[in-house]
Amino acid sequence: MNFISRIWLKKRQDAARKILKGPKVLDIGCGEYKIVPEATGLDVEGILGIDKVGSAESLPFPNESFDTATMLEVIEHLKNPEKALQEIKRILKPGGQVIISTPNVTILWKVIWFLWSHTFGRKWLGTHSKYFNEKTLSELFSKHFKIKNINKTNFWILILEGTKD
Repeated sequence: MNFISRIWLKKRQDAARKILKGPKVLDIGCGEYKIVPEATGLDVEGILGIDKVGSAESLPFPNESFDTATMLEVIEHLKNPEKALQEIKRILKPGGQVIISTPNVTILWKVIWFLWSHTFGRKWLGTHSKYFNEKTLSELFSKHFKIKNINKTNFWILILEGTKD
């Protein structure tokens, strides 16, 4: 992971850690850096430190097995984000917490993303399947969870916190 990507990850993880609840945490799409060391890390690649290889759209865990699920900068890469939210709801305990972050797609974000993905971030070029802004992500999210908080950690990262009813 390059220096800029690591700073980007740390910023959204720091924001999510401030609201993290419960001892059993699933970090979906964590890559090589889990949100907290004791979290269960899931990723599509078998990277060092990953606890389980699998997809957000078909979580390999029993029903109601986690207090919290995080999915930071992952939902925009999924072919079926709605299926991933259904799966998260399934694996959360009643009253469980979910924290999702994604870029808030604005004109400024599009310019920055174009510059990034055509220079230092070339490996990310073409990896986004869906694009969200506050309205579209809130609409999708609220089909499955009660929205507790929407936070913009800077002018282009959205973090939604919700609970399972």
